[in-house]
Amino acid sequence: MPQVKKAIEVLEDDLIPSSPSTESKIFNLKMLGDCYRYIAQSVTNVDKAELESVVLKSWKAYEEASRFVVPALSPTHPIRLGLAMSMALFQHDILSSPERALYLLHHAWTEGSAEIDTITEEMWKDSALMLQRVRNNLTLWASDLQDAREDIDDPEFD
Repeated sequence: MPQVKKAIEVLEDDLIPSSPSTESKIFNLKMLGDCYRYIAQSVTNVDKAELESVVLKSWKAYEEASRFVVPALSPTHPIRLGLAMSMALFQHDILSSPERALYLLHHAWTEGSAEIDTITEEMWKDSALMLQRVRNNLTLWASDLQDAREDIDDPEFD
């Protein structure tokens, strides 16, 4: 965990304030959110206030990045897709909100796949890979959610 805390320090103190472009700022904010999310997933035996603080810091970093992402990066840009994936993972794994996670991924997939023809040659590989990851998680989580709903509707479940 010390490496993650060091990464957070570098991101907060150096990289985010001095980001040379909107794209790098979005990437660094996403990384900050990912670091805090990693801590939230990894911690055990911490008090509730500390966990809530880490969760809030993660979401705030993602939210700040999302304010910049729509006007700055196309729906097929790998960083934009990566941010959508990170926010969905946060909703799914940290907040236990699979419906919200599915909404975020569905939105990213719909927008990205609608503009797949606009992907530049230099971004094609990264964009296609991120779109596939979005699609894979969307399919997996939708199936898991459907299975959970079927279990609840199962008369043997009662």
